[in-house]
Amino acid sequence: MYLASLTPGAIDVEEGLTRLRRSAPEVYWKDLDAYRPTQTAAALTIPMLILQGARDYQVTLADLQGWRDALGGRANVTIKSYPTLNHLFLPGEGKSTPSEYDRAGHIPDFVLDDIADWIRKIKT
Repeated sequence: MYLASLTPGAIDVEEGLTRLRRSAPEVYWKDLDAYRPTQTAAALTIPMLILQGARDYQVTLADLQGWRDALGGRANVTIKSYPTLNHLFLPGEGKSTPSEYDRAGHIPDFVLDDIADWIRKIKT
């Protein structure tokens, strides 16, 4: 729906969903529908780092809230979002679009620093 909203009328959403459903066997979609990642993660006792690009339209801030709800109170779970980053952790402004994925870029140092700091923290 998000992609369709970028160019209203250019995409037949129902046709696109039908094509998507046909792109994999039915058993795949059933398995995907039954999978509950936050419940699976909540059963783990290992440290977890969950990072989110706030401009990500594939894994949204609403999805991140689900992770916060499931794991946010745990001392060994770190959850962080980055307002200017997209799904690939690349910077941009405004609404993220698929064309951003075609541009070369590098993950910003502050994300890499956060990952390195988290690793150092759990190793001590």
